[in-house]
Amino acid sequence: MRHVIATRMAAITCFLCIAPLVHAEYSGSLGLNYAHRLDDSLTTEAGTIGKLKYEQDWDLWAFRAEGRARYNDAACNHNYSQSSCDAYRTDSDWRELYLTYNGENWQTSLGWQQVVWGRADNLRVLDLVNPLDYREFVLPDLNDYRRASPMLKINHQLDEWSLEAVFLPRFIANRYAVSGSEFDFHISEQFAQQGMMLAPDKYPDGGIQQSEAGLIASTTRGSIDYSLM
Repeated sequence: MRHVIATRMAAITCFLCIAPLVHAEYSGSLGLNYAHRLDDSLTTEAGTIGKLKYEQDWDLWAFRAEGRARYNDAACNHNYSQSSCDAYRTDSDWRELYLTYNGENWQTSLGWQQVVWGRADNLRVLDLVNPLDYREFVLPDLNDYRRASPMLKINHQLDEWSLEAVFLPRFIANRYAVSGSEFDFHISEQFAQQGMMLAPDKYPDGGIQQSEAGLIASTTRGSIDYSLM
C-alpha cells in the first residue's frame, strides 16, 4: 500500500513540475478519527485521515486532483480478522483526478470523476453513475463514500437546456465490508440459516460489455428544475 501511494504521488509531483503555474490552488486537511462502542467497550476506530487537493487553470484547460489517505490502527485488534486489518488499517484513493477542456459552450473532462445526477440531500434517487464504498455501511457522508470512476464527460449548453453525457469504459462494483470487519453483517450466513443461498456475483465480461454510457438534459422553469435522463 505504501508503495502504491508513493507511486501515485510521484506521478502527480512530476506533472506539477512540468506544468506552468497560472492559477494554482492548494488545500488540505488532517483529522483524527476515534470511535468506541459503549455496549462492549470496543474501540472500532483510532487513527487519522488526510486530504490534499490541487487545482490549476490555464487559458482553456483545467486540472483537478484530490487524494485521500486513512490510517486506522483499531482495524487490527483481536476482535477483527486479518482481512479486516489488511483492508482498513491503511487505505488511499483518488476523490478526483481529471483534465478539463473548456470550449465556447461545451466542456470536456477526462479522468477519475464523480458525477451526481438526481440527488437530494443525503438521498440517492437517480445518482447511480459512481459506485459506492459500503465498507463502513452508510455512516459516512454520501460525498465521502461515493467512489470516483474513470470516465469521459461532456457538457453542452443548448439555449435553456444543459446537456451532460458520460462514458465509463469499464465497470467498477460497489465495495462492501470484508469478512470479519466491524460492518460485516454475515448476510450469507443468515440466509443459510433459513435454508436460502445467495446467488454468486456476476460481473460483465471484458471489452465493450464493461462500458456504460448516460445522458441527462436539465432546465429550469420558474423555481422548478427539470431533468430528463
